[in-house]
Amino acid sequence: MFGQIYQIYDKNTFKCLYVGSTKCLYDRKRQHKHHMLNKDSPCYNRLCYKEFRKIGFENLVFECVYESNDFESVKDLRKKEQQYYIQLKPIGSQVNAYCSAEYNKNRVLELNRLYYYKNRQRMMDRNKEEYICECGCKLTRITKYRHFHSEKHKRLMEQKNLSQQITALS
Repeated sequence: MFGQIYQIYDKNTFKCLYVGSTKCLYDRKRQHKHHMLNKDSPCYNRLCYKEFRKIGFENLVFECVYESNDFESVKDLRKKEQQYYIQLKPIGSQVNAYCSAEYNKNRVLELNRLYYYKNRQRMMDRNKEEYICECGCKLTRITKYRHFHSEKHKRLMEQKNLSQQITALS
């Protein structure tokens, strides 16, 4: 499969603004221009397009930094793009082109850890909230699941259903 890795930079400052990959640089350039100028585009408010508008399309240079026919898949193309992304450090791109499964796993673990530390007290308070089950037992949110599967809950619910049936027949 043929693929190209390209960068977009400001011709006045030579700062790399964006790194991307494509099969056809000409078409991709047109897409960037469309997203940059068309307010109805879902990409219009992305950081890179805001930067592009500040600089002006006429001051942007689209440069192919690597091209090859040896890509077996889009995934391989993205891996190569990620290498250039790390090397060129674009200021307008916010998203990695390719992330390995190990990277994603570690990132999720780190985000979960951060969330827990930021919200620890709120979560602990929420778990201590008292709740009255329909069987009449008083319990906390954290013990709710265990209670619903307990013999005590099942027995009390049977008694409650039985008493409701008796009152319905009377």
